Amino acid sequence: MIWAASAPSGVVRNAIAYAYKHGTVLVASSGNSGGNDTQHGKASPGMAPVSFPAEYPGVLGVGAVTIAGTPASFSSGNLSVQVAAPGKGVPAQGRNGSYYTVDGTSPACALVAGVAALIKSRYPGISPAQVAEALRTSAQQTPAGSYDVNTGFGIVNAGAALVKAGQLTKERPQASPVPLAAHFGGGAAAVPAAPVTPRGDGQRDLFIVLALVSLAVGLAGLAVARKTREPHGER
Repeated sequence: MIWAASAPSGVVRNAIAYAYKHGTVLVASSGNSGGNDTQHGKASPGMAPVSFPAEYPGVLGVGAVTIAGTPASFSSGNLSVQVAAPGKGVPAQGRNGSYYTVDGTSPACALVAGVAALIKSRYPGISPAQVAEALRTSAQQTPAGSYDVNTGFGIVNAGAALVKAGQLTKERPQASPVPLAAHFGGGAAAVPAAPVTPRGDGQRDLFIVLALVSLAVGLAGLAVARKTREPHGER
């Protein structure tokens, strides 16, 4: 969900609760207001307010970082932020098949949603709560395990998140739906027959006998022809 509102909505919250109950992993951008809403652990007027739907229970709020891994200046720092991802100069497809670089917590949110989808594809039985936990606990943060209102528990790490998800579910990765006996292109049944039928031992022996007989007949005929052509001697 790459949109942010400053006020809650009962309709949206009910829809999110329904989706979460039915196994949907929910990811939302934290907003692009900049700053943060805390100072020394207390609310600070004039700082970025929490945003919705990132603030709703069951939703993973995402902040944005630069290519250097530092918090982006526009990214809303608030307590709805749980993880962060690149959000500055991110390549994105635009109109007419062209590509642009975009800024915002929206592309950061999309990247985190992609990692969540990767986890779900490998571990279909994993719950939304476990996906969120895998993303949070495997995120890169300094110091490790700490929390920051700008980056949450850290920058999402796809490889580490997959490993953590496997540990949480204690499952083996989903097997390939293609059976091992399958062959691309139709397998042996699709291979055309040989242009000449292979000969067995019996056929080979018969061929050899016929060749020898033909050779003997040819030599005999040649001898007769030579004798016929010889001149008669004088009497």
